[in-house]
Amino acid sequence: MGFLFSLLGNALLNHFFLGWAQREINAQIGEMQSAAFDSPGFQSPLPVPVVAAGGVLLAGQIALGRGVWKLSARRALFSLLLGAAIGGATQLLQTGRDGQ
Repeated sequence: MGFLFSLLGNALLNHFFLGWAQREINAQIGEMQSAAFDSPGFQSPLPVPVVAAGGVLLAGQIALGRGVWKLSARRALFSLLLGAAIGGATQLLQTGRDGQ
């Protein structure tokens, strides 16, 4: 039962994280384009807060799976990967449906 809760939590968190990250990246690209027309400049299109939040999300999900749901390392990792795939797929489907 812990695996299913972990999987569901991972899928939901990844879905919301990917939506937020996409908005942040689009805003960063917009800033880069207004700063230097047709040139990416020296800024990365991937903002530092997105990278930091992704690392914290990854560590937190593994810690939750291991600590709260009492999963083995292999099951916690499988739950993380499967949840990321489900969250990513639902984000892609929602983005495609919205036409963005």
